[in-house]
Amino acid sequence: MVKLKPFLKTYREAGSLNSLLAPHAFIDEHVFLTKANQLGVTFRVSGIDDECLTAETLDSYTKRITAAFRGFSERFRIYQYIVKQDRAQIEQSDSFPTEAVRSTVLARREHLQSKASGLYTLDLYFVILYEPLGISDGAIKQAVRGLTKRNVSTKSVLRVAAHELAQSRDALMGQAISLQRTIGDLLGLQMLGKREVFSLFRLLCNLDPQLASSEHLKHDTHIDYYMASALLACSSEGIKIGDADVEVLSLRDTPAHTFPHLLRDLLKLETNFILCSEFKRVLNEQAITTIRTAQNFFHYAQYLSDLPSLLSMIMNRGKTSEVIPDKSALVEKDALDDSVARINNQGEYLGEFSFTVLLYGWGKKARLEAAAVDVVKIFGNHEGSLFRESYNALNAYLSIIPGNHAFSLRKTWLLSKNYADLSFVYAPYTGEKKNKHLGCERRSNNRPQRAA
Repeated sequence: MVKLKPFLKTYREAGSLNSLLAPHAFIDEHVFLTKANQLGVTFRVSGIDDECLTAETLDSYTKRITAAFRGFSERFRIYQYIVKQDRAQIEQSDSFPTEAVRSTVLARREHLQSKASGLYTLDLYFVILYEPLGISDGAIKQAVRGLTKRNVSTKSVLRVAAHELAQSRDALMGQAISLQRTIGDLLGLQMLGKREVFSLFRLLCNLDPQLASSEHLKHDTHIDYYMASALLACSSEGIKIGDADVEVLSLRDTPAHTFPHLLRDLLKLETNFILCSEFKRVLNEQAITTIRTAQNFFHYAQYLSDLPSLLSMIMNRGKTSEVIPDKSALVEKDALDDSVARINNQGEYLGEFSFTVLLYGWGKKARLEAAAVDVVKIFGNHEGSLFRESYNALNAYLSIIPGNHAFSLRKTWLLSKNYADLSFVYAPYTGEKKNKHLGCERRSNNRPQRAA
């Protein structure tokens, strides 16, 4: 008799993908709620066309963006995305003023469609996530105070929860509107409705644009159940989403020095990718305390770099006069001094930062591996480094979903000025929707496509 247990092992060990996704429901036209009681809004970013802009202009834009981000407290988490996809759809109007215009437009479309694999769309998004402290004990006590046990009901608790949720929504929307008014004209910020946000979530979970667009928002609750339609398979070599091969890279070391639009070379990669960065501000007091602790470590590390130095200190009862200090530890200590000075004197702040690169394609594994090498080279040119994920690929991939920061295991601390330099705020000019020379309208909502 054949035992079915070995054949059912894989089925039993497989879990539901929606249980790993944080988004839960939409509470209004723009705001979504996560399973951890966090609220978020999403912006589409037109971006700044950096062509022909001087270094001084780019630096002034970066300072303006830095000032806008300074308004976010430690309760806010900022996600930034760049989504690049090939085989862009070419759409034109069906009506033309003259036959010459019609033949010109159709010839151009036929020429571009012959190079479908080299046509890309580029989309930028911001997701602002607000993390409330939760229902405070004081609010619960105030609701319960004066009531007898028989009068304490579920409605009373729900009333307090609804009040706290409304306050969190007001705080989030106030900050989101402030950001839009501050740099909306510079970046072209557009707050997305819930249907567009759900489409973005579907794209992050399925990668295939046709599969992602096959389902639309039907219910405002339990959206995590409808976000994923593709199977996610894990192995020791990484992950695979549906039929797409995936390469996941995470930031290990930040670039030694940053400047505006540092990551411009990433936009030139000839492959599908999703870039995601996550940033959450840390209180200055906590940051300085942590820095001082690290400075103390490096101060003593310069005398304890090897076993002979340790034995010499023991024999001399802690005296360091006979020990040759390790200069590399002093360099780290001086760098931390510079960070403290930038926080105290220049108004900067520290935050937790993570950066994830998701490369994907269909039937082109060698091309993905070559693109992954190119990404590592781009960061290496700026003295940064990335880690190609294998066993940790699932965690790294899940961390790009808004609210899934618990899966982000590779975080580093970054100053606000450096974060602004690494922000996704630059993109090619989208062009005019109406061609005044041909007298016809371009209906495509995507960024202008170009041949590879």
